Amino acid sequence: MNAPMVHRGVEIVRLDVPSTPFVWFNDETEGHGEANSVEEAIAQINAHLDEQGAP
Repeated sequence: MNAPMVHRGVEIVRLDVPSTPFVWFNDETEGHGEANSVEEAIAQINAHLDEQGAP
């Protein structure tokens, strides 16, 4: 697994397997997602947390 990146307290990770998506999970809000890029994952996290009213 590559080193995780953290955005707004949510880890974004990618397995060491070619062509696998970036994945993120937020235990506090039970949110999760898959993305083809880090930028897409960040956009998903922002949308999810904004919807939840998180800072």
